[in-house]
Amino acid sequence: MAPTPEQTELGYHRMWDRAQIAAGKLEGARKIARKIIANRARYAVVEAATGVPWFMIGPIHARESDMDFSTHLHNGDSLKARTHHVPAGRPTRGNPPFPWDASAIDALTMAPHELQKVKAWSVERILYESEKYNGWGYLKAATARICGRGRASITAASTCATASTIPTTGTSRRAASRSSRRSPRSSPRSPRG
Repeated sequence: MAPTPEQTELGYHRMWDRAQIAAGKLEGARKIARKIIANRARYAVVEAATGVPWFMIGPIHARESDMDFSTHLHNGDSLKARTHHVPAGRPTRGNPPFPWDASAIDALTMAPHELQKVKAWSVERILYESEKYNGWGYLKAATARICGRGRASITAASTCATASTIPTTGTSRRAASRSSRRSPRSSPRSPRG
């Protein structure tokens, strides 16, 4: 059975506090983060429809489809047809070719993701939902260095790098993390701006 956000909050908080982008992955992470930020307006359209913040959608897009807007956010299959890899047959409504934003909305809101139901996007909740979306294992392995191995790690690194480029009115990643520790239900300052 999958853990709950409440069961994992402290573990994710500790991981975030200790997380470092491996030196060899830093430039790749920055490149992905710059591309995510450059596509912010596209992600904002999906954010408006789902409530899922653009800074969550971007790293998922990087992980699942290399930020290719001609493919499904679900898994990188072509938008010219329904998905054929897991999850197969998506989106269930409409006819191909699918617009990227319609497919992305389906990917984010389908079970088991249902990201539209998340109301507070703290750092810990972002890490929880990212792991839930991509598959459980990072927290269980208690990996303090999330940004050093393989493609998923590059995506985690891009999340870190994207977060570090978002204006937080003087709040560092660590300070924002401490703030959320004092008030578990609070969310970090919104990067809208």
